[in-house]
Amino acid sequence: MRPCRRTHTPFRAATALAAVSLVLAAFGPGPESPRGLWVAVGTGVEFREFTLPGPNRAFVARMDRSNAAVTLDTMIAQGLEDDRRETVSTMATREEGAINSWNGRWGTRNDVIVAINGSFHDRLTGAVGGARVHGGWYSGWAGEGTGTLGFGWTMERETLWGRCIFAPPPRQVLTFLENGHTEAIHGINVGPGGERIVLYTPEFEPFSPGDPTGAEVLVEMSRPAMIIPLPRMATGIIRAVRTPADQAIPIPFDHIVIAGYGLRGGALSENAHVGEEIGISLELQDLGDGCQSPEVEDWSKTYAGLDVGVAFLQAGEIVHDPAPFSISQHPRTAVAFDDDYVYFIVVDGRAPGYSLGMTLDELGEFARDSLSAEWGLNLDGGGSSTIWVNGVVENRPSDGYERAVPDGLMMVAVDPMVLSKALRTGAQVTTSRAIEIRLGPGYNYTALAPIPSATEGVIQSDRGSLGGVVATGTAWWPVDFSGTAGWVPEDALSLVPAR
Repeated sequence: MRPCRRTHTPFRAATALAAVSLVLAAFGPGPESPRGLWVAVGTGVEFREFTLPGPNRAFVARMDRSNAAVTLDTMIAQGLEDDRRETVSTMATREEGAINSWNGRWGTRNDVIVAINGSFHDRLTGAVGGARVHGGWYSGWAGEGTGTLGFGWTMERETLWGRCIFAPPPRQVLTFLENGHTEAIHGINVGPGGERIVLYTPEFEPFSPGDPTGAEVLVEMSRPAMIIPLPRMATGIIRAVRTPADQAIPIPFDHIVIAGYGLRGGALSENAHVGEEIGISLELQDLGDGCQSPEVEDWSKTYAGLDVGVAFLQAGEIVHDPAPFSISQHPRTAVAFDDDYVYFIVVDGRAPGYSLGMTLDELGEFARDSLSAEWGLNLDGGGSSTIWVNGVVENRPSDGYERAVPDGLMMVAVDPMVLSKALRTGAQVTTSRAIEIRLGPGYNYTALAPIPSATEGVIQSDRGSLGGVVATGTAWWPVDFSGTAGWVPEDALSLVPAR
């Protein structure tokens, strides 16, 4: 059980903002603690609202880095990579109760406590400029050698600040473990074409590109591919090989598709055989400021990562950025950290009499002097700035409503895996109502196809032994309905009587 929620004090705005405040009122009133105190809002997470001179209102959540029961992760609009947008509330709600792989295998579940908006993006298209890591899946690398990941959180509970991210070409490798053959990986979740091999993760789209000029290999993974450098690798079993790849392949939540284009398609199909094991090795290095640092920071086993803006606080020192948006007072979203805590910070702005917003220097001073943070990274601000705590938007977005954004960060308590024993692998079942079969166990995964009531199927085995896993409020089973296979909620299934 979480502690009781807080109630807001009344919002008092200048007369000129009266009309706006009628809209903003929808974001508030709800539970409150004694003002100025840290209040526990979930496992290992506390929340506090600051009223500061200016005036300014800052909303801060802090996560105890030593508490193994809570972690960080990203959230992506609609769960897919390609230029989509959703509100922070919608993304956080979809992630609630979803399975994760924090403990090295799928099955534990998200208890989402706090969520904020994330990357800067194109206001017209929603496109972000850099890569992301979501639940251990690294995506968005186009193969040109460098990329942008500004903030990272690893499986060892380490924070990373990226400056010059480099993907060494010889270190991105696909290994066929049966014969030892290797092929270079040239990109992740990028379009088809050229002489290259591309890895497609479940964040790409519900289906692979299906380019008829290439070959595609469907691989069931034992865990997310992650960033695991040679000689180590994440392993998987080949489940299908298609040459030519004239039809797109569904990408289930625990699968990848490896596509070969041009001559690489032939090499891929020659070495890929159903039932054999392959390994994926990926490596990222951070070469520091100006890409000149002799010390290379390793991004291995990064579990969550986003592109961010400038660092406004480094080792306790304010870093001045002269850009016009940085030296003006605006709403702000930031992630900050020290050895003890990770902080999510949202500052309201553009509301005279209530909260003006901060410059980046002021944000750095607040993070250092009021929170004792040592490092601070700027996320997308302005009308995007939103902080969600246990189902309630706590701040007052300057647009008067939540702006749709491409991604965000969340603090997540890790609930234990629960497996139902009501059914079993190999059992014949029938649907008790019309349903949608999904690409993974949970309503957060994409619906693959409709299945009518009274349709018979067979419960399949899966490599992760997740049949009956509880996610998003119910138990789920992998079922094959005469060639249409996916995940189905247990409450829509009945055993077929023995004939």
